[in-house]
Amino acid sequence: MLNYLAPRMRQIHVALVALCLAGVLPGTEFNLVAALKVAHAGDVVQIPAGTYAIDGLEVPTGVALRGAGYRATILNAHGATNGLVLRGAGSAVSDVCIIEATESGIQVQG
Repeated sequence: MLNYLAPRMRQIHVALVALCLAGVLPGTEFNLVAALKVAHAGDVVQIPAGTYAIDGLEVPTGVALRGAGYRATILNAHGATNGLVLRGAGSAVSDVCIIEATESGIQVQG
C-alpha cells in the first residue's frame, strides 16, 4: 500500500509505522522483524537501545539498519549460524553489537 502513495505521504506513513514499532505509542513495543518487513530500499530502520533476539534476520536490499550505539543496541543471535543476513546492494548495518552467533554476526549475500 505504501508504494502507491506520493513520496511525501510515504515518508509520513513510514514515520507513523516506525513510531508504532518503536513503542512510542501506548501499548506498543519495538519489533525488529516487523520493522524490516515494512522497510523498502532507501529506508533506514532505527533500532532503539536494548537487547533483541535475532536468528538469521534478513535485511532487504537497499535497507539500512542502525542501532543506538555499539554498547546500547545488542542483537543476540543465541546460537544461530548467522545473526544478520544482508541481501543485495545497498543493505547496511551500523551502531549495533551482534553476539552469540555460531559462525558470523553478519553474512553478506548478493
